[in-house]
Amino acid sequence: MILIDETEPFIPLTLSQVSNSNFTSEANLNLFLIFLKIGAILYGSGYVLFAFLDAELVAAGFLSRTQLIDAIAVGQFTPGPVFSSVTFIGYQINGFSGAIISTIAVFLPSFILLQY
Repeated sequence: MILIDETEPFIPLTLSQVSNSNFTSEANLNLFLIFLKIGAILYGSGYVLFAFLDAELVAAGFLSRTQLIDAIAVGQFTPGPVFSSVTFIGYQINGFSGAIISTIAVFLPSFILLQY
């Protein structure tokens, strides 16, 4: 039997994480600009992404090379495009809000180009 303290509101873990995250932080702005640029200039397969990530994130000190390799591994075994590594990298750098911002930024240029 699970007892819930009625003095505290019951909020599922994921919703409390979203409510505590700051989408307008400086880290999220940096993530957005980096991944917007990568999404806009990336041409070719998703594997070209890793060279850009190394140049933009590892060289700038946002990630270590080991963390980048871990993100590449996550992108390899998850279903979908290799770009799912971007979501994991955003999560590593700034949690849930970083994952959302990074994913939107890397796919946004493609959606804009398809509209015109």
